[in-house]
Amino acid sequence: DLLVVLYLLMVLAVEYIINKVIVWMDNDRFPTLSYLPHHVNRKSIKSVFATMGYVLFMILGTYYLIEGIMSLGIPSIGMLMFGFDYVGIDPITFGLFYWVVDWIYLTVKNKVIFKNKNQSKE
Repeated sequence: DLLVVLYLLMVLAVEYIINKVIVWMDNDRFPTLSYLPHHVNRKSIKSVFATMGYVLFMILGTYYLIEGIMSLGIPSIGMLMFGFDYVGIDPITFGLFYWVVDWIYLTVKNKVIFKNKNQSKE
């Protein structure tokens, strides 16, 4: 199934490309480590499993969010561009909703980590 291929490619891309770029871009003026999906040691196998969980959450969250919105009768971008006979999740809609779900995930993650850091300082 193509969803499994997407999952495996996303795990590899996030773990070995995106995370490395985020760490590489981090500096004193523009800290970027808050954009990492998790803060597990990158050199351990736990990092791959954490990335697998993150990508699974992101793909399933995006898929069910789009399906939920389409079940309300709101068309996807592909339906608007190619006609309403094209029913399904198109790449543009999936990418935009993936970005929104990722933003929500990072916002919640950073609030929880920030809250835990403040509590541990007290």
